[in-house]
Amino acid sequence: AWGWTGLHCTSTALWYRKDPSTFMRLDLASRQVRVAARVQGAELVRSPTWALDEATETVYYKPVYDQPTVHKLDTRTGSQSTLQLPAGSDMLLACTGDGKLVVRADNKVQLQLWDPAQPQQAPVVLAGREV
Repeated sequence: AWGWTGLHCTSTALWYRKDPSTFMRLDLASRQVRVAARVQGAELVRSPTWALDEATETVYYKPVYDQPTVHKLDTRTGSQSTLQLPAGSDMLLACTGDGKLVVRADNKVQLQLWDPAQPQQAPVVLAGREV
């Protein structure tokens, strides 16, 4: 069974994970529920985190806490790609709405801003201390 964790509410919809590989979208106006995306290649799930880019309806899903793989799911086209969090980052926390992601440094004392469109660029430290 799954719990009501990781809900994302936008002005038009409620997004949630139905199970380890299925993301759902509930339209707030019509009350219609649909499968928004299904993750391919995420058989192993341990302490998953995910973020939603509301503007593009893109889901970023990190199924395993100690692995850098992030699945990028375009819910409009059904396409899926795989990204790698930058070295030194371990948790996906949120999307800023412009395609950038807030991640936690694996030292657990920094929040960082990372642009997956420019994966070789180092993330920008938003908060926290250097160690």
